[in-house]
Amino acid sequence: MQGKTSYNQLPPGFRFHPTDEELIVYYLRNQATSRPCPASIIPEVDIYKFDPWQLPEKAEFGENEWYFFTPRDRKYPNGVRPNRATVSGYWKATGTDKAIHSGSKYVGVKKALVFYKGRPPKGAKTDWIMHEYRLNDPRKQANKQNGSMRLDDWVLCRIYKKRHTLRQLEEKTENTVDAHMNVTPTSDASELQMMKFERTCSVSHLLELEYLGSISELLSGETYNSNLDFQNLMSNAGTDQVEKIQLGQKSLQHTDRGKIQGNQQGSTLNQPLFVNPTIWNQRHKQGPKTWPIVGAAIEQFMNYNRMHDWLVKYLSELKTVVVPMPFTTYTYIADPANVEHVLKNNFANYPKGETYHSYMEVLLGDGIFNVDGELWRKQRKTASFEFASRNLREFSTVVFREYSFKLSSILSQASFHNQEVEMQDLLMRMTLDSICKVGFGVEIGTLAPSLPDNRFARAFDTANIIVTLRFIDPLWKMKKFLNVGSEALLDKSIKIIDDFTYSMIRKRKAEIEEERSTGKNNKMKHDILSRFIELGENPGSNLTDRSLRDVVLNFVIAGRDTTATTLSWAIYMVMTHSHVAEKLYSELKNFEEDRAKEENVKLLQINTEDPESFSQRALQYAGFLTYDSLGRLYYLHAVITETLRLYPAVPQDPKGILEDDVLPDGTKVKAGGMVTYVPYSMGRMEYNWGPDAASFKPERWLKDGFFQNASPFKFTAFQAGPRICLGKDSAYLQMKMALALLCRFFSFSLVPNHSVEYRMMTTLSMAHGLKLRIARKS
Repeated sequence: MQGKTSYNQLPPGFRFHPTDEELIVYYLRNQATSRPCPASIIPEVDIYKFDPWQLPEKAEFGENEWYFFTPRDRKYPNGVRPNRATVSGYWKATGTDKAIHSGSKYVGVKKALVFYKGRPPKGAKTDWIMHEYRLNDPRKQANKQNGSMRLDDWVLCRIYKKRHTLRQLEEKTENTVDAHMNVTPTSDASELQMMKFERTCSVSHLLELEYLGSISELLSGETYNSNLDFQNLMSNAGTDQVEKIQLGQKSLQHTDRGKIQGNQQGSTLNQPLFVNPTIWNQRHKQGPKTWPIVGAAIEQFMNYNRMHDWLVKYLSELKTVVVPMPFTTYTYIADPANVEHVLKNNFANYPKGETYHSYMEVLLGDGIFNVDGELWRKQRKTASFEFASRNLREFSTVVFREYSFKLSSILSQASFHNQEVEMQDLLMRMTLDSICKVGFGVEIGTLAPSLPDNRFARAFDTANIIVTLRFIDPLWKMKKFLNVGSEALLDKSIKIIDDFTYSMIRKRKAEIEEERSTGKNNKMKHDILSRFIELGENPGSNLTDRSLRDVVLNFVIAGRDTTATTLSWAIYMVMTHSHVAEKLYSELKNFEEDRAKEENVKLLQINTEDPESFSQRALQYAGFLTYDSLGRLYYLHAVITETLRLYPAVPQDPKGILEDDVLPDGTKVKAGGMVTYVPYSMGRMEYNWGPDAASFKPERWLKDGFFQNASPFKFTAFQAGPRICLGKDSAYLQMKMALALLCRFFSFSLVPNHSVEYRMMTTLSMAHGLKLRIARKS
C-alpha cells in the first residue's frame, strides 16, 4: 500500500478484537496483497510449531480466543493432503466448511478443525478448536491433475478452547502500571520519549494503562506509518521469553479544535496503541475507563459475562457509578436513599421508559413489566385484585403442593437409581407447570416422569438472553433490520413462544365456552388468564389476543424464571453451608412432629431403602404444608430471604429518566438516560449490611427466633414503591412449599467439576444449571 491508510478504508464496526466477519475479510485481503494493516493486532506465527495450549502467549491480544496469520505451504511428502501435525498431536478438519461473504460477494471459506492429541488416526479429541479463514483466490486453486493441493500462502487462523470461560480481569494498582510504563523526561518538549511495557495477551491489560490515546486516534489516517514493515513488526512473535515492545517516537501538537496531530517524519510505529500523556489520563478518575464516542462500552463489553460482580467492585467504592455508552448513559445505584428516591419519592420521573420498552417489547410486549401509565395501572389493578383473592390463594396452595410432590418423586427415583439430576431444569419445569395451572388454568405436563422436551422453555430462555444483550449491543437494531446474527435467532425463538402462547389462549377460551355451555360457569374463574379473558369481553375493553399473549408471557417470567432461579440458588447455598442445612433440617423435622400432633395422626414408618415407604411418608408430610402452617417456618423463610439478598431473581432493574434530576447523594442525571438500581450489588455492600455483607447468614433476619423484615429500599428483591411485586406472597408460598419438602427428605451434593456461575439475562439463572447427586433422609 502506498501512502497513508484512510480511516474510511476500515470496515464498519472495527474493534481491537477481530471477531467481526467484515474485519476478517479486511485482514485476509490486506495480507493476501502484502499490504500492512494499520493496527497490527494479529501476529504472524507458524502455529504448527506449537501445541494449541502454547499459542495464547504468542498472541498480541485476546483472552477467550487468539488470531494468527500463519504460512500454509506445509504438505505431506506425497503432496495430497496438508500436513497439520504439531508437537504432540494434529489438527483434523471437521468437514463443516462455511462460505464467507462480503455483501453478496463470495470471498472465501471458513474451515473448522479440532485438535487431537497423539498420533493419527487414533488421537484423543480435545476441546481446542481452530477456524481457518481462507481467501478465495482462483490463482491459487489446487492442481487437480497431479493430485497436489496448493494452499494459500497466508491463512488467518482463530484458536479457542471450547467452553472456555472468560477470565476475571486482573486487578492492577498504580505501582503495577508504573512498573510497566517508564517515562523519561526529555529536553525537547515536542517529542515524547519512548515508553516500554510488557507484551501481554490481555486486552484488559492495555485498557488499564494510564497513558493510552483514543481509539479514534488509533484508527485515523494520521497515525498510520506507510513505511511500517508488517513482516518486521511481528518477526519476534514466536519467541518464548517475555518481550518488550517499543513505541516509536512521535511528536504531538494540539490544534485549535483540541485534536492531536502527529508529525510522523522519521518515526516508526511498532505498536497499534500509542502514548498520549496529555489526554485521557485516567489515573485518578473513579469508575469505569471511558473513551471518546464509545464511552465505557469496551470495559462493560469485556466484563459482560460477569457484569454483576464488575458493578459490585465499583459500587462498593462509589455507591453511584456513571457509565457512559455510545447512545445513552447508565447510572447504577446501590444506596437505599437513592433507590427510595427513584422507586418512590420521584416515581413519576423514572418510568420503564421508551428505551427499556424497545429492548423488551419483542418478548414482553405491552405486559405489566414493560409498560407505564394508564396501561400499567389497569393491568396492575386487575392483577392485584386476583392476587388478593382467597380463591386464588387456596387454589395456588393446592397446585404448589401437587407439583412440589411431583418433583420430590422424580428426585426419589433418581436417588434409588444413583442418577445425577439437573436441578435448575427440574425447578424450571415445576414452576412453569405451576404458573400455567395457577395463572392460565392449563396443564402442560413438562414435569412428567419422562421429562418431555420443552421447546417453549428453551425458546423463552434464548429470547431472554438475547433481549438482555441488547442493553450493551449498539448494533442490535441493524441486525434486527437485516435479520442476522442474534436477532435472527431471537425471531425464530419468538415464533415458537407465540405459537405456544396463542395455543394456550385458544385452549383456555374453548374450555370457558364449554363450561358456560354445560352450566359450570361458576367453577371456572380460579386463574388469572380467565379473569383477563372476561375483561376482554366487556364492550369498552381493548384487550385482544395479542394483549392476552403479553399478559401470559409477563406472568411466565414472573412465576417461572424468578422462582426457579431463587430455589436453585437456595439449594446451592444450603448444601454449601452445612450449619444452615442442619438448622433447617431440625426446624423441618420439628414442624413435622408438631403438625402430626395437631392433626392427631401417627407418622408413617419410613424406610429409606423402600421406594414405596419413602414416597408415602413424603406424601404425608406434603399434606402438612398449608398456607398457614408454612408461616411458622421462620428459619426457612430466613434462608430464602438471605438467598434473595445475595442472589436476587432480578439482579438489575433499569428505569428511564423523563426530566433532569439530582439524586439524594448529589449525582446529576440527565433526561433520556437510564438509572439502574442493582439488587445484586446492594446485597453485598457493607454500607448496607455491615462487615459480613458477603456472608450467607440467615440468622441476620431473625430476632428472638422470629423473622424481621428489612426496608424494601435496602432489600430490593421484590422492588419497592408503587411497583412493588404483587406476587411476593405467592412466590414465598411456592418456594417454602418446595424447599420444605425437598430439604426434609433429601440432601444434595454437587457433581464433581460442575461449575456454578450466573448467566447474563433478565433473571439470575445459573449458566450451566445445577447438577446434583441426591441422597435420601429418614
